[in-house]
Amino acid sequence: MDIQAYISSGIIENYVLGATTPEENAEIERLAQEYPEIQQEIEANKHALLAYVLDFAEEPPADIRDKVLSKLDQLADEEETDDDNFAIEKEIADIQEAPSRQLFPFKTYMVAASFVLLVASFSANVYFYSQWQQTKDNLNVALLDKQMMANTLKTKTTQQSQVLDQVKEELAILKSPAIASVKLASVDGAPPCSAKIYWDTKTKYVYIDASKLPEPPKNKQYQLWYIDGKNTVDAGVFDMGKKSDHLQKLKLVPNAQAFAVTLEKMGGVPKSEGDLYALGKMENETREN
Repeated sequence: MDIQAYISSGIIENYVLGATTPEENAEIERLAQEYPEIQQEIEANKHALLAYVLDFAEEPPADIRDKVLSKLDQLADEEETDDDNFAIEKEIADIQEAPSRQLFPFKTYMVAASFVLLVASFSANVYFYSQWQQTKDNLNVALLDKQMMANTLKTKTTQQSQVLDQVKEELAILKSPAIASVKLASVDGAPPCSAKIYWDTKTKYVYIDASKLPEPPKNKQYQLWYIDGKNTVDAGVFDMGKKSDHLQKLKLVPNAQAFAVTLEKMGGVPKSEGDLYALGKMENETREN
């Protein structure tokens, strides 16, 4: 610890004047026991403060001197022994014997009273600063809560807008006269399931409603295939969970007579390797007039 930097910080002067917090008081008193330099600095500040009060009086009134000594004892929060009291009395006597400027006793009383008011002022400042800081912190918390609520509301509004746009897009697809649809039913040996395909005969993109397919095992994914003559061609993989509640856009399908869903490894495969789950043949090429 840099003792000189600590002493130069001004905290010891504040301690003697009673302007430090209880936590700071405890820390200063602990350090004073550990480092003699700090204890000496405390004593020097106490004596300097006492000298300031008594410097201008040849014979200060006894009650003023007692008040000052009592205040110093209270600020230091320590019990003085008889030897300590004797040392303080001796130092007061030394100060009084030194050459000094003579003032009226009334001026001496005003200096002492100013010291008491100074201590009270410091204490009040510390208290009101603490209250102001607490109020400031509370205000910051309230503003932060308000900002978080605004961000949450904005996020929810954005999400709702996105969902609405998706619903509008799905409705447009379902209502389009260019859409040809086919229902896929489960095949023998597969769990009961179904799916529906919407094929846009203009754009050639295919969409799937997979909401009635069972959740696949871990590390597995459903894959759509279209059958064009004797060729079975990849039409893309699709997700389950919440995404299955909406139409999912897959790959371009130039021409198809049937569609099938198989269970493959995650990410899909170029040629089907997994079990066939659902199959359906096209009945209507298009609803377009």
